Amino acid sequence: MSEPPLIAGPVAVPRRPAVAPPRGAWDTHAHIFGPSRQFPFAAGRGYTPPDAPVEKYLALLDHLGFAHGVIVQGNAHGYDNRVVLDALERYPRRFRGVAITDAIAPATLRDWHRVGLRGLRFHLFSTAGRPGYVRGVGLDVFEAFRPAMRELGMVMQVWCDWRLLPDVAATLRGIAAELPVVIDHMLNIPAERGVDDPCFQALLRLVGEGTPTPSSRRRIGSRHGFPTTRTRALFTTRCCAPIRSGCSGAPTGRTRRSTRTSCRMTASWSICFINGRRTRERGS
Repeated sequence: MSEPPLIAGPVAVPRRPAVAPPRGAWDTHAHIFGPSRQFPFAAGRGYTPPDAPVEKYLALLDHLGFAHGVIVQGNAHGYDNRVVLDALERYPRRFRGVAITDAIAPATLRDWHRVGLRGLRFHLFSTAGRPGYVRGVGLDVFEAFRPAMRELGMVMQVWCDWRLLPDVAATLRGIAAELPVVIDHMLNIPAERGVDDPCFQALLRLVGEGTPTPSSRRRIGSRHGFPTTRTRALFTTRCCAPIRSGCSGAPTGRTRRSTRTSCRMTASWSICFINGRRTRERGS
């Protein structure tokens, strides 16, 4: 069996953003890898990353001016989430996490929630192409976790091939009536397709709708200073709006009773949408 391809590591000397993140800002999506001697990469993986442990990510956040980060399980570690859980246990004041798993007991999911796990990640692959991923769990697995995730107020995060979104939009809209839905990596849609592409427009409609769910109050990690907020379901993408504070501990975005989605992105640029229309753009 051939070895999976190596991928590039983090930028050695990242520049600071021209617009400083606001106080208490969150980076809403990052992967950490290894060290592989402690957290081995999964057999049969689609790629091999260099070691990029939590300490490097922490140093990057400090360099860029971010107070907190959301660590998302990377595919190279498969369903072994120890690298994420270890980071959450060691740095509870800095991180929240999102896992990938195919089969765990609800009691285990509750244990993970207690240490800072705030969501599960799912993958919707197209037969036309997939990004070097060998494995991933789909909507069938989500249905098995749905009751426990709803009970815990967890985020349903999905890597969705851009070609599939128009077909699954109604399904995701239904899920968002119960749980926050995060569509990550902006659908991985090729930039050359432009903003008028029907698949990208379908994404904007979902983000703009901010499908509401009955309001609830949840105290997430309050012992570490994370706020209690009134929560409502919304669609979000990594570059359009952050994970909501009520379910991830991230105090950087929220939805209101109208269809307006308010976001204060802390990355190098952000776009805000009202009813699927771009309202402002800010960047460095």
